[in-house]
Amino acid sequence: MELLTSYLKEGSNIAEIIEFEDYNSFKGVQYIRDIAFFIKDGAEICLKYKRFDATEEKEYCFQPYLLREYLNQWYVIGLLSGTDEIRTFGLDRIVGLQDTGRKFKKDKMNDVLSLFRNVIGIYASVQDIAEEIELVCNPFQGNLLKTLPMHSSQKIISETSAEIIFAYKLVVNFELKHRLLMMSTQAKVVKPLSLKREMEKLLTEAQNFYKN
Repeated sequence: MELLTSYLKEGSNIAEIIEFEDYNSFKGVQYIRDIAFFIKDGAEICLKYKRFDATEEKEYCFQPYLLREYLNQWYVIGLLSGTDEIRTFGLDRIVGLQDTGRKFKKDKMNDVLSLFRNVIGIYASVQDIAEEIELVCNPFQGNLLKTLPMHSSQKIISETSAEIIFAYKLVVNFELKHRLLMMSTQAKVVKPLSLKREMEKLLTEAQNFYKN
C-alpha cells in the first residue's frame, strides 16, 4: 500500500505497472478504512445493505468485529445489535454506512476470532466442528501447497518422490469442498472417510453433468 500511495503521489498511473485480476474486487473497499476504525473504537454502525438477489435494500444495526478477505472480496463480520447472531456482510453490497453513536463492548471478539480460526471462507456457525483432514497430492500440487498453503493449519505428514500428504484441521463447508474440487485431478481426500465419499459423489455428479 505504501508503494501504491507513493506512486500515486508522483502522479503516475497505477494501471501502467500493475494489472489486477478483477477490478470488481475493488467494489466496496471505500468502506474498509471507516469499518476498521469502527471496529477499533467499538462503534455500532447502521448498514444499508442490498443482497445480490434482492430487489430492495435492508437496514441493519450491527456491531463489527472483523474484516476478512476471501476470493478477492472483502467482508465484515460481527453481531446484529441486541443479539448473539453472527452475521457476514459483503462490502460490495453495502449501499450506505454510518455510525449510530452507540458503543459496544468487544467481549465477543475471542469468540468471533476462534469461530473462524478453522474455517475457509466467510461463513461460520457455533455448531461447526473442525475435523482432522488428510490430503494426498502429487508432487506438482504438493509443491504448490508448500508455497501457498491452503490454510494456516497445514502440516506435512509425509513426503516421497511420488506424493506428499498434508494434514489440516478444518470445518467441512462449501468453500472447502470448492477448493478441493479445484485440485481434484491432482489431490484427493483420504480422511475423514465421510468427506472422501462426499467428494466422490460431487465428482460423479460433475462427470454425469458433462455427459448430458
